[in-house]
Amino acid sequence: MAMDILSVELAQSFLARLGEHIDQNINIMNQDGIIIASRDPSRVGTYHDAAHRLILTQSPIETIEETFDLPPGVKPGVNLPIQQKGQTIGVVGVTGKPSEVRSLAYAIKISLETFMELENVRDQMLRQQAGMNRFITHLLNPESSEGTALHELTRRMGYDPVLPRTPLLITVPPTIDPESGIRLLKEQALRSKQDIVTSTSHKDILMFRISDEMQSDSLKAWENTVRSYVKSVQKHLPGSRCYVAMIQQDVRRFHLAYKELLWLKRHYDTTDESFA
Repeated sequence: MAMDILSVELAQSFLARLGEHIDQNINIMNQDGIIIASRDPSRVGTYHDAAHRLILTQSPIETIEETFDLPPGVKPGVNLPIQQKGQTIGVVGVTGKPSEVRSLAYAIKISLETFMELENVRDQMLRQQAGMNRFITHLLNPESSEGTALHELTRRMGYDPVLPRTPLLITVPPTIDPESGIRLLKEQALRSKQDIVTSTSHKDILMFRISDEMQSDSLKAWENTVRSYVKSVQKHLPGSRCYVAMIQQDVRRFHLAYKELLWLKRHYDTTDESFA
């Protein structure tokens, strides 16, 4: 959801949560001065002159004092701009004697702006996760993407498609959520930015871990490095088992490595070895 426009859904959702705890009427107006959410349903869809004036003049506050000559429908209160990234995208107004509701109006303004920022971050994370899910699908199902397209998609996701990587499948006990396990690996510096990591439908952790160029030329050096890494993983994820496939240097072959890992898991599940 783009936050450069104050959405009706977001404004109404915010007010529904907040309104249960506040007695005063609260109005939320869009950039055109139209009330899009209010504790007084009859006000929704009507024009709010003071709010529109505040937006046009870029004023920091619009106060409506109690007088005998207020226009029809206009009530005393305080109106404040709703800002996002330095831009005014709407107005929040609290009805009541200005001196009594000014502090409340500022509190609601800040709460709404924070609510919007959190929703924006949540939406960005959802978009990133959706992009990662599409990437993993193409990575493990090469029929869905041409080789050159897979390389380009890998680059767009921020990964180098031809760096040597070691395929690992980490099974975790039921007490450990795979996503929590992935976060723990990152916290313990056991995952770099070039490591391609995801959870699988079987609740395992699949990793294509970046390997040193020299390791790819020395089987013994690579094996020692992998064993050391597996020990570190099992130290922080007790009860986990690690399956390792041969090092790969092209994302177009990762689907074959994944199949090899699944075969290893099926074949060694009944053994006591923790590293296959």
